[in-house]
Amino acid sequence: MKSKERGMSKIGVVGAVVLVTVLVFVLVIVLRVVGLAFYAGDQAAVVVEKTVSADNVIYNYEYFKKQYQDIQAQDKKIVVAKQALEDFLKSAGPRENWDFRDKEEQQRLQANLTGLANVRAEMVAEYNARAKMANRSIFMTKDVPAQVE
Repeated sequence: MKSKERGMSKIGVVGAVVLVTVLVFVLVIVLRVVGLAFYAGDQAAVVVEKTVSADNVIYNYEYFKKQYQDIQAQDKKIVVAKQALEDFLKSAGPRENWDFRDKEEQQRLQANLTGLANVRAEMVAEYNARAKMANRSIFMTKDVPAQVE
């Protein structure tokens, strides 16, 4: 009987060790899942806190106002540059009669117009990208457009 009891107690000890190991493993997994849920909640709170901080609210409010005004100013510069190019083309006469300085001036005026248009395109792209960001667009007011074309 004693050997039978010893065999049973060895099985009981091994079974207990296996059971404890499984329970610890399950507990670790549960704690990690719970920790992950709390971490996600904490991170969401940090995002909200940073989004509605006074500095961020003011920065984004001012950004949309300033950027929209800058785009409008860029539009005026483009109109002036187009007019300068058109005026030059009218006054310079037929292209076949141009000398080197005329060609150089036309290229300069065209490059200026292209550069202004490229800068405007970048300004508009940045404005529109920020306007689509949920954590920034909430600070846009009615006097600026939701999107600039």
